[in-house]
Amino acid sequence: MADEHRRKRSFFTRSLQRIAERIDISSEFSTEWYDDLFRRKEKTSFNVKALWVFGSWAKGALHCGDLDLIADIEVIKGRIPITSTLRRVLVKGDRDVRLYIGKPEKNTSGVPVEDAVLIWSVSSRNWKKNISVIKPNPNAERFVRKIDALPLRSEQLYEEIDTLEKLVDLKNEDILDWSWAPISNFDLDSKHWSDTAVSFYERLLKGYCGKKTREAMRFIIDWFEVNDPIQTWDYDHSSRAAFTINGYFVHVGRPSIDLGRLDHHSCSGLIIVPHLTKRGPNGIWIIRRGTKHKLERLFRDVRAYNLNWKDQGIAIVQVNSDWHKIHMLDLFRKKIDADSFAREISEEKEPEYHPSKASGNELLRIISLVDLVEIDGEPYAISLDGTRFDGEEFPRPTPEELKEILLRLTTSLPDQ
Repeated sequence: MADEHRRKRSFFTRSLQRIAERIDISSEFSTEWYDDLFRRKEKTSFNVKALWVFGSWAKGALHCGDLDLIADIEVIKGRIPITSTLRRVLVKGDRDVRLYIGKPEKNTSGVPVEDAVLIWSVSSRNWKKNISVIKPNPNAERFVRKIDALPLRSEQLYEEIDTLEKLVDLKNEDILDWSWAPISNFDLDSKHWSDTAVSFYERLLKGYCGKKTREAMRFIIDWFEVNDPIQTWDYDHSSRAAFTINGYFVHVGRPSIDLGRLDHHSCSGLIIVPHLTKRGPNGIWIIRRGTKHKLERLFRDVRAYNLNWKDQGIAIVQVNSDWHKIHMLDLFRKKIDADSFAREISEEKEPEYHPSKASGNELLRIISLVDLVEIDGEPYAISLDGTRFDGEEFPRPTPEELKEILLRLTTSLPDQ
């Protein structure tokens, strides 16, 4: 994370003082919270037995990215809440405070903390003195965490720390890959947007999304227009801040990171964009499958032919019914069949379409653009929307089944 997003030490000192004083006044707390697993409200009472600080502030750094705390919690009644609930109760409105539950040797950060400094406990309640003995140190080195490799702060994402650390591991293992596009790179000149992009954004303005989401979507649409001009898009049914664009799942606001989507050929990447803030970082985080992702390995030697328009790229057809639309694409196992179909559907003597060969990652990208593919005339659903359309039902193959469908005959017949 860039140094410009770090704060002065005094900012976090005041936060620590407020939190320690809150615990010292009464170390017993009660809270209500919602359990997503059991889908019910819970009531919990708990004691704070001790509070430690560690990381950059504990080392005396003059500027810190955040304040790292560990709280030892003892449940009196009910079940232990999720960490975000405990943070809301103990930290309240103080910003950029990371709270871990447990003790320095074992806590929810997932690693033992050797440099933790006790701030408050039942047997050591003089928190003012305990804070005062930690002196500023101009030579203190920055405390480095695994999640510092991420382009966003954890507070901008709806994920626990252990999930974010796993993301870093997956990238290091080449199972994931990602890139970062700061908003400072964008000119936001919508005059150069395509008709599809303009139509998409105008639909957003008609009350579908909130103001902050629309603001972020301007940068997302601009990124696509520069890097991958928009061909297909739709609202996602899960959220008013989620969309599918060109096979990417786009999530705005305080996004979660749904890696499971990358395990299916209906998605070629995730685009994560928190709402824009003064502190930031503000930008577009593009997460794709890495070279060792199981789907990349599965389709590495798979190929097919699609049709391209003369001047407009991939020949994708939008089909409308009474209640929704889907996008369709024709694929062919053999070039001779693609040529024949192109001549059949062309209205001019010179075909309006020409076959193009795609394999591996590019084939996966093309498939993710649409809801339904016809492979040598046989329909197969890619998205859930593609499974039922205009009174008909279509099979939705798994990635393994789709591979077998595409490989059928091509291994035994010459490529012509």
